[in-house]
Amino acid sequence: MKRITPIPRTMSKSLLNPYGYTIFDNRALTAFPLHYHEYYEAELITDGEGVFIINGNEYPVGRGSFCFLRPTDLHEITTSTPLRTVNIPFSGSAVSKEIFHALTAGNSCYICTLDDETLAFAESLVRYLYSLTYGRQQDAKLKAVTVSSLLTLLLTLFFRSPNLAVEATEAASPVFRALAYMHQNFTADPPLRAAAAESGLQINYFCKKFKQLTGRTYTDYLNELKIDYSCRLLRGTRLSVIDVCFTCGFTSVSQFNREFRKRKGLPPGAYRKSAMQQ
Repeated sequence: MKRITPIPRTMSKSLLNPYGYTIFDNRALTAFPLHYHEYYEAELITDGEGVFIINGNEYPVGRGSFCFLRPTDLHEITTSTPLRTVNIPFSGSAVSKEIFHALTAGNSCYICTLDDETLAFAESLVRYLYSLTYGRQQDAKLKAVTVSSLLTLLLTLFFRSPNLAVEATEAASPVFRALAYMHQNFTADPPLRAAAAESGLQINYFCKKFKQLTGRTYTDYLNELKIDYSCRLLRGTRLSVIDVCFTCGFTSVSQFNREFRKRKGLPPGAYRKSAMQQ
């Protein structure tokens, strides 16, 4: 049974540049295990063949495949021949509000195959974005506007594609539906019965299938989501430890401190101090 692997938090913290994105050219991707991460992601396949498995649903991909993923989407990649992919992690602030709202409306991710003409255009945008990212320094304001325009234009290609496939959460397997629900609602401290109801399974059977997939109990997985979020708040905001505790969905400070120390080896205040010194 496959296990879910979060992208390491050190990568999530430093991955996006000050403009809210980054870009990678993966030249020989053979596989990537089941995982999720803290940012949005656009991925363009420029060579090779494989399968994207998103929230339990399989999508064959090859040259011209273009996929948009949300932080709540659990996904993995298998290949029949090595893939060359352009991977663009980004935050909502890196693109126009209109395109971001369009992409994130509802519980769906997007995958499509671009025709030859559109793919050639997409590849030219990618080359320009890559040179802008790793080339000579430019005026910061001008670069921010240019980056946002390029990313927005690139993402609008989804909506121009006549073969756009929308992967709805409701179509996914029962446990994946529950996981998506947890990722979207963990700060509200959703009870086990709510997640089981989302999956459509009886509670005992849901618990069994959930642990088979994730390797953890429902409560442990939920607390892990809360602690991951609390780390981002401790690093990136001035919220007090008490405010972070309740913002993340914990119901008491003692519970928050206990769970945080168990996973990070030190209390929240010490973690913040250490993070600020790095």
